[in-house]
Amino acid sequence: VLGNMDYRRGRIGTAMEHYRKAVEAAASDTVFADQHRSLVLQMGTVAAEVADTATGPAKQQWQKEAVTAFEQLVAKYPNSPEANVASGRVTEIR
Repeated sequence: VLGNMDYRRGRIGTAMEHYRKAVEAAASDTVFADQHRSLVLQMGTVAAEVADTATGPAKQQWQKEAVTAFEQLVAKYPNSPEANVASGRVTEIR
């Protein structure tokens, strides 16, 4: 929730930090697998959206962050709908 609020307010760095903390917490228990998949996908999506409007080294850094999140999602949940979306996003970025 905090990550989404900061993202909407244009505080991308703070939003990503909230997402990272939530991903870490959700990864600690299989009960939260659905939330974990959603959060990792959200992190990748936010990074990809920022990369779309960035230039130079910042664009490359955000693209790298997006691809990293998407690839982690595919590796951990290969047959999930989120992994399918993530795979497509990686192809778009590269």
